[in-house]
Amino acid sequence: MDTENRPPSARYQTAMPIGHGAMGRVYRAWDVEQERFVALKYLRSNDPDWVRRLRAEAAAQARVEHPNVARIFGVGEEEGRAYIAMAYIDGRPFDELIGDLGLEAGVRILADCADAVQAAHAIGLVHRDLKPANILVSQTEAGGYHPYVVDFGLVLALDEETLTAPGEMLGTLGYMAPEQALGRRADVDRRADIYSLGCILYHLLAGVPPLAGTDRSDMLARLLNDDVPPPRNRDRQVPKALERICMQCLERAPERRYASAAALGHDLERWLAGESVKARATGLVWQLGRTVRRNPVVSALAGVALLIALTMAGWAGYEQRRLELRAAQAQRTGEALKDMEWRLRAAFMTPQADITWHKQALRERIDVLLAQFSDGDDEIGRAQRDYVLGRSWLMLDRPELAQTYLVQEPVWQRMPGSRFWAGYSLALVYRDALHGLGSIRDDDERAQKQRALDVELRQPALSLLAGTETNPDHAVFRDALVAWLSGQPERAVELARQSRVHQPWFYEAVLLEADILLGEHLAALSSAAYDQAAEQMRQVMATIERAVEIAPSAPQVLARGCVAARQAQISMRQLGTRASDAIDPDMSLCHRMVALDPEVAGHHLMLAGALSAQWQALAGNQTPPGELADQAVAAARRGLALDPENWRVVAQSAQVMCDLGYAMRRDARVAVGMIGEALELYRRAMALRPADATVWRQAGTCSRQQAATLKMAGQDPAVALSQAVDTLRRAVEMDPDHAYSRHNLAYAIKSQASQPGLAAGQAEQWLIEALAQAQAALRLSPDHPVIVNTLGNIHSDLGRQLLDQGLTDQAADRFEQAIAAYEQVSQINPAYHKPHNNRANVARIMAEHLAARSRDPSHWIAQGRLAVEAALQIHADYSLAWFNRGALDLIEARYLEAVGQSPTVSAQQAMDAFSRGLGANASVFDAWLEYSQAAGMVAAGSATDQAARSAAMVAMRRALEHMMALAPDHDSIPLLRRELAAQASRGLAAPQ
Repeated sequence: MDTENRPPSARYQTAMPIGHGAMGRVYRAWDVEQERFVALKYLRSNDPDWVRRLRAEAAAQARVEHPNVARIFGVGEEEGRAYIAMAYIDGRPFDELIGDLGLEAGVRILADCADAVQAAHAIGLVHRDLKPANILVSQTEAGGYHPYVVDFGLVLALDEETLTAPGEMLGTLGYMAPEQALGRRADVDRRADIYSLGCILYHLLAGVPPLAGTDRSDMLARLLNDDVPPPRNRDRQVPKALERICMQCLERAPERRYASAAALGHDLERWLAGESVKARATGLVWQLGRTVRRNPVVSALAGVALLIALTMAGWAGYEQRRLELRAAQAQRTGEALKDMEWRLRAAFMTPQADITWHKQALRERIDVLLAQFSDGDDEIGRAQRDYVLGRSWLMLDRPELAQTYLVQEPVWQRMPGSRFWAGYSLALVYRDALHGLGSIRDDDERAQKQRALDVELRQPALSLLAGTETNPDHAVFRDALVAWLSGQPERAVELARQSRVHQPWFYEAVLLEADILLGEHLAALSSAAYDQAAEQMRQVMATIERAVEIAPSAPQVLARGCVAARQAQISMRQLGTRASDAIDPDMSLCHRMVALDPEVAGHHLMLAGALSAQWQALAGNQTPPGELADQAVAAARRGLALDPENWRVVAQSAQVMCDLGYAMRRDARVAVGMIGEALELYRRAMALRPADATVWRQAGTCSRQQAATLKMAGQDPAVALSQAVDTLRRAVEMDPDHAYSRHNLAYAIKSQASQPGLAAGQAEQWLIEALAQAQAALRLSPDHPVIVNTLGNIHSDLGRQLLDQGLTDQAADRFEQAIAAYEQVSQINPAYHKPHNNRANVARIMAEHLAARSRDPSHWIAQGRLAVEAALQIHADYSLAWFNRGALDLIEARYLEAVGQSPTVSAQQAMDAFSRGLGANASVFDAWLEYSQAAGMVAAGSATDQAARSAAMVAMRRALEHMMALAPDHDSIPLLRRELAAQASRGLAAPQ
């Protein structure tokens, strides 16, 4: 014996190996102290989890006092190796004896084991690994047999926490109950042991276990899907009474099995005594009932053969041979699809499955299946072929392709069960399209898209599903889909949860619940119900976690989790501190999705979008983003490389790049390059899809964002603005009734009018054109807050133009129109902070104009301050509102100084406001400039207060440093240097 596995030797001697298992080896040894042979179970590894399980096994087995349970003598450790000492049984495992035992002897052994298992159940223990190898049988002196139940290593205490991780499948698959195979602790109770005892009885009766094989995925698929054939199908000599006992143990639903191990044991004793047993009969009625209760996912497929067979009976004699062939083909098709689906589902339920291999194997089997339809030139044959293609694409998580085959009338009319799958595929496409609306920032555009989706997808899906007939289990999920599509989210969630009771492995019901909750979260977010939105997002993440427990390798589960994680990152920026405790986005789901199924371009783009959202959430909190931005760009490029000719992939890649670039605009050099790359991709997408107005609108919007970024970088945005206007004009030509296309065009033209050095009258001409486009957009979408807000901005810009021409009264009229528009926005959406700040902008412009002409600006300053306070009540850290407050205070300080009054108090208020705004956004050059000017006034007015003067000069020095970093060649920097020197010459050196 090798020394590595040598058992403890201080107390136990003359050890001899007698068996081994996953956790360790078993030896027969002589107990020197008690002078008896013992069995020592000795761990292979000192892994802490294994040691805990070993101790748990010993404690559990020791609690069961029964003559048919091996006694435990103790647990020990020697030389760092843990072991259990138990009674040595001089016998053989039951699986080695089955072929040699008579039937009555075997049944007697199982009756004794049932009694032992009942003893364990009576103290709250479930064995979870009952199998012939864990029943040791010794021979008595009288020639009989004495069994012992051993190996309580997987025992579950129903009132304690288990050592099994959520979703972990422990036990022996060939003797395992279906609910235990799902790895869900809450569903496993003593009836799982009754199922295992039934498997052992089946092995005794039929000579083979009910589930045999070497491919675990295949075995799991059969366990979860296929009913066990009665043992008399294998051996007609099996007594019918024992078959009834066996099949009652092997019922798929735990509640249909024996209520206890004692009840099973009593029935076995009745058979041994020659009495009638109480197990249910297994005749035709039982078989029909079991068929009704079969797995709902495959019931529609099995119905194909059944209903075609019924059709043949009704149309006997009419093209009988052709219909017989088609019926047989339909049956083979149904069985093949059932097998393929469950093989794939079994893989999804296995941690870290090789999904690429499984999907390739599925495609190969589909090709073989389709080959039999090569002569399908009649309508039935074509319907069967399209049904196979549609179901296959659903298995591959491509509902957009599945619906092109399933939603054809010949398919769902001629193929029983296909109506459900047609409606389900449309519902999935509708769901994905709804989530795609989340990237559309404009409420009106989202509403327009949703109305189109309602007609194209929701209503047809609802019509198909509402007319679907299916078995009771499947009907619950069907009803959940109908409720969701009918606008009853609470009812849909309730039904989805009910569906899981009948089908705990059906992760699709869990995903439906998550999708509904996510939709409710977005609705709460848009209505500013932030506390409710935070709680709903927490529920979304928890629901996704349940789906991952069921199917940890299902790409669609991980994809929904990635969608939720991305939205959580976006929502966190809006929810602020409310999200800190409620939301914990699991970004690992995105990475696992790509790792498991790396050939799907959309998965890489989803990862890119989620990483971009995560970067923006962190950057918004002033947290260094690290490599997130680079990772997002790399993911977008990988997705593009997988499908470079797909216009959707190209456009989505462009959108990720443009959004990320614009979010990084504080780093102008990087942002300009990234947006430039995005625009190149948009040009490719427009070439691939030249008539798609959405692509043109997105490209034009990206050009406008490029212009804004160039302007922030101190570069000329004229070319980018011209491209934005031209591209958006094309989008409007393609779709003149799209309100947001016109709005974006109005915004781009307005931006053109703000450029310096324009020819006389050019700015006003462009603003009038922008006003016309905004008014046209508003006619298409009345009371849309964003459009009304832009309308107000255009009126404000026109007012500035009139002020520059000295037309104060006409300017005031324009400003009043702007203020009216902003107030309308606030009435439409009271939670929107920007219109209040826009009112403050108007007030600031008028106050500045009056003060420069030595006219009292007090009225407009007061109006501006009220507007700023309204904005800050909604968004306390809104930097632009603080900048407006500082600018209004600075205007007041300058006016007071001009009329001979002290400006110091107002200047100090301006400093404080600018400081608060710059703390939230330090990238605005003009804010630093005005901050330095306010500080200069405080320094100049604090001749007798050296502390205040010194603090003001420190502020000036700080402003200078930031201004030099942002725009080192700006004309104001030398002026600030001279101001600092002047202050120093008045007797106080500038602090360094």
